[in-house]
Amino acid sequence: MKNLFAMMALVICASVIRIAFYRAGPGYWATADTLSYYGTAQKIVRTRTLVDPWRTPVYPAFLALPFILESKPLPDTYYGGFMYEFLVIRIAQSVVGIVTVALFYLLLLEMGFVKKLAWLLGLFVACNWSLLLFEYLLITETLYLLWLVGTMLIAVSALRRWHIGKGITLGALFVIGVFLRPSTIVLPFLFIFFLAWFHRKRTVAVWAIVTILLYAGMLITYSGVNAYYSAYSGISRIGDVNLLGKIFQYQLSIQNAKDGEIKDIVARYTGEKQTDPWQVYSENWHLYNAQYVQPMHQFVFDVLRGNASSYLLQSMQEIPSAVVAPSDIESDLLAERYTHNFLGFLKYMNDFLRKGYILIFAALPVYIYRAWTKKSLYWVSLALFLLVGLYYIGVGVYLTYGDYGRHVLPATPFLFVVSYVWCYRVMRGIFVWVKRL
Repeated sequence: MKNLFAMMALVICASVIRIAFYRAGPGYWATADTLSYYGTAQKIVRTRTLVDPWRTPVYPAFLALPFILESKPLPDTYYGGFMYEFLVIRIAQSVVGIVTVALFYLLLLEMGFVKKLAWLLGLFVACNWSLLLFEYLLITETLYLLWLVGTMLIAVSALRRWHIGKGITLGALFVIGVFLRPSTIVLPFLFIFFLAWFHRKRTVAVWAIVTILLYAGMLITYSGVNAYYSAYSGISRIGDVNLLGKIFQYQLSIQNAKDGEIKDIVARYTGEKQTDPWQVYSENWHLYNAQYVQPMHQFVFDVLRGNASSYLLQSMQEIPSAVVAPSDIESDLLAERYTHNFLGFLKYMNDFLRKGYILIFAALPVYIYRAWTKKSLYWVSLALFLLVGLYYIGVGVYLTYGDYGRHVLPATPFLFVVSYVWCYRVMRGIFVWVKRL
């Protein structure tokens, strides 16, 4: 009962903060990515198919849901103005954020944190400026954070006590996650490995094998259906665009790529030091056509393979800034609206605390060693937190060409817990050592 009261108090705090945030700037905000999600939502409603070469279906279906429930067609174009249905989605995303706070509190209790500390850490998620801001945006981040925290909660619960029902739930969540955000594609293997290694039971091993086979089969099936409808045998073409952005960002040589039209087009923009790959598409509309899908994919692969050392080293150099840097979206006019009074204080605290995330690199060997030797739920869960955080940092710096803060955002609660718990333990150790002198 005490846990319920504590969780309700946390939910009330999260709700009050979101009401204050909404009063400071009611409505919602769209980005360039919103347009592509909206286009896929239109396609889902119009064709009743869930495959698309550009966007995976979960978030576009979420955008289309209010229109479907009202039996209304989506407007032909998203004009960027006020739409009642999108305001409903924006409010729904705030509700999703509140639910995420509650689940995160339960996750920390499941790991073995004391109630007061779990509540304070949950309050951090409730007050986090970056997470609040992204609830206003019609993009995947808020929904994805709910998925990630929920998946972590089920995984930690399965670590504590294995049950096949939890395994089936995780399998379903893995599929939802990759169709919500394709960069999730490798993450399920990390959860599967931890569960199989921690329990070392035949039933868990069988579940792991079956889950991997079904997961891979689902991805192959989706890719096959995508190829049938759009001639693209993959999950999302966005990955090729992002890697093309990497080529521009680092000015990588394209000499290793085969001669052809795509090489000639990219060469023009490389000479102009162009860093926005979408401009290449917007000025060469025929690249959107199906016959350019595989050639572009091959071109990007050839260039990165020919510049592997430069690509890997330059990306690695950006890891520290990716950990502590805010999203580019936080620096635009949208953020400037909410920098007064209490909301301004939340922004200041978020910017200050974010700098401490760099401590995860000092915590890495300690957490991995403790998880391996002690093999307790607490240390294994913290190691999982840390590796999930590193996964999103890696996705940001190696697979995208900018706005690393946005790509690392889903790992923010986990980076906070890992870095500041480590800092607390170091300070406590120093205090004990000094006391003994």
